[in-house]
Amino acid sequence: MKKVFYCVALACVAALTGYPQTQAEYVEVAKNANNNLQVRIDAVENLTEQAVLAEFAKNDNHGHLREAAIRKLTDQAVLADVAKNDDSWFVRRAAVRKLTEQAMLAEFAKNDKDEFVRQAAVGNLTEQLLLADVVKNDDSWHVRQVAVKNLTEQALLADVAKNAKDMDARRAAVAKVTDLVVLAEVAKNDKSDFVRHDAVKKVTDLVVLVELAKSDKDLNVRKVAVEKLTDQAVLADVAKNDDSWHVRIAAVEKLTDLVVLADVAKNDKNELVRQAAIKKLTEQAPLTEQVVLVELAKKDEYAVVREIAVKNLNDNALLKEIAEKDEGEGVEGVHYFTVNINNQPVALRTGAKSTSGWTVGVSNTITIYYDPSDIVNPKTMRPVREAARARLKELGELEPPTAKARPKEPEEQKPPTAERPRRCCLFF
Repeated sequence: MKKVFYCVALACVAALTGYPQTQAEYVEVAKNANNNLQVRIDAVENLTEQAVLAEFAKNDNHGHLREAAIRKLTDQAVLADVAKNDDSWFVRRAAVRKLTEQAMLAEFAKNDKDEFVRQAAVGNLTEQLLLADVVKNDDSWHVRQVAVKNLTEQALLADVAKNAKDMDARRAAVAKVTDLVVLAEVAKNDKSDFVRHDAVKKVTDLVVLVELAKSDKDLNVRKVAVEKLTDQAVLADVAKNDDSWHVRIAAVEKLTDLVVLADVAKNDKNELVRQAAIKKLTEQAPLTEQVVLVELAKKDEYAVVREIAVKNLNDNALLKEIAEKDEGEGVEGVHYFTVNINNQPVALRTGAKSTSGWTVGVSNTITIYYDPSDIVNPKTMRPVREAARARLKELGELEPPTAKARPKEPEEQKPPTAERPRRCCLFF
């Protein structure tokens, strides 16, 4: 809206003074310090003579007007002069953006005191060696990012990926590197988990992937490596022994060895890993692993694991037993949340109201008031009995209950009306 207003103002100035809007008249409006700044800038934007624009660009007292003049300039010498000598960083940046000569751009990219001027210079640079030098040595993150974006030479990108001090610069270089040897070296040796994670996504060397899957300190790097493996022995080792349940699940999902899957399904310490193993087991051998499913459905401490085992059982007698007796039925449907109170995980019911005195617990910096009766056991929070009933229905062993006929309600006595008088007996 301001732009429209000032354009109208400039038109009004022209109308009131009778200007026909020649170049000379635009110059007079632009020079008149009594005019509104935006009116002067609009006048400059209508100028076309390079010498006049150069005069405004170098000598006007207002930086934004000098910037407007620079946007109309094409004279490289004048632009270079302004880029070197103007006191305002945004004026120097505007001049640098119009420069095309690589030597001048290199000077500003290396030496200007303002990072945004250097960034503008680097954005127009194509000299690869200079760009690589800027990536490794410039103090500004913004400048380094623009420099690595303009790098295209693979040898220089490899050098940046391996040696740049800035993690983000190394990540940007890794994204552009195509040399698999360099990527493998970065994936094994970079000190940043994020850089190694980016590199391992592009690694294809199975030996390197096995090494990373077993020994990298970051679980996300190990997980990506595992997801690219097919070696069943390695996957079995990871599925049984990795410290992270995220990584063990990734290994389980790649496993095809039924013996290993059964072992993990029965023995892994994390219920989510056991659950993933059961799913994979039933996908691989839906009929042959009933023994494992029976054991899990009867004995697993977590209802979520028992439930998924039940959903794949074919043992009707056991299903009927579970449908009647599974311990998870008593608390199914209860919602809860877990907090660490005094460094101990506690599961509390949501929406529960205290019926007695409050107990106080501290979770980090939050004080929590709860009733001891609100503590729940998340191991029995899933409807295992319902899963058993549903499975029996699938197997045709449990008929849905037939709807009982609703007893007829007695007809409501109607109040007496004029048409239907109350009957009575009279005795005389």
